[in-house]
Amino acid sequence: MALVLALVFLPTGLLALQAGLTAFAAKREALQQTAGVKELAAVAAFREDAARLREVARMLATQSPQISANPAICDSTLKNMSKEFSEFAALTILNADGRIVCSNMEGARGKTTHAKPLIDRAQYSGDAVTDYVSDPTVGGEPVLGAVQRSLDSQGRQPLFSGVTRTVTPMLESVINVTENVTGFAAITTANGQISLNVGEPLNASRQRDLETFLSSKADVIDRDAFPLGPYWVVASRVSPEGLMVIRGWRPAPLTSGDVLAVSLALSAPLALW
Repeated sequence: MALVLALVFLPTGLLALQAGLTAFAAKREALQQTAGVKELAAVAAFREDAARLREVARMLATQSPQISANPAICDSTLKNMSKEFSEFAALTILNADGRIVCSNMEGARGKTTHAKPLIDRAQYSGDAVTDYVSDPTVGGEPVLGAVQRSLDSQGRQPLFSGVTRTVTPMLESVINVTENVTGFAAITTANGQISLNVGEPLNASRQRDLETFLSSKADVIDRDAFPLGPYWVVASRVSPEGLMVIRGWRPAPLTSGDVLAVSLALSAPLALW
């Protein structure tokens, strides 16, 4: 008789179990969405730093026609300016071919920049353009760079003001702002392709999953957290060109309350048997 009753109530028990686990999963997702709000706020500081790069590039562009006339004096002027903008790696004035006219960086003058694609884009843009540069001309560490177009003192030849900031510490700050310092932070192209990752590495499969998700679910950017393997992730655009910062974190371990909720979800169906 007991076996018959158990079989009768088995579907009810399984439905209750499913309902309990579904409710618990929804609670866990809600917690990660709340965490995502904090992580997006952490990314906002990165976005503000990128905006400041563009702001200083614009400011330098207004002065470049005058100060670039004498390259040696220009080097000295930019070195003095870099004391005011100490967070930046390089303040540079370049010509359309990518040759460095003058810079605060020692030994940079006369070299050809590795950021020529940025100059080419700035040539046809009315505003400063921003991008990741993996191999800067001087300094060696990857940077985030902004370039703004202007004209020389005769108003004939284009000049370009370039401002860079070492990007790895910027990404490390994104990880360390909130209480959850697990996971990774990465700078990516507009389609989610990772250019630089700090923290826990993402394997090729996870990177492909990230690119596929962002290309099909662009509405989550700057809004929702989403799962990626063992991580929850937020994505934020940090430049008009679509450059993004991705922040992924591992959910915090289950609390005693979480364990109790799971136990109740699993044991409730047994009461029906």
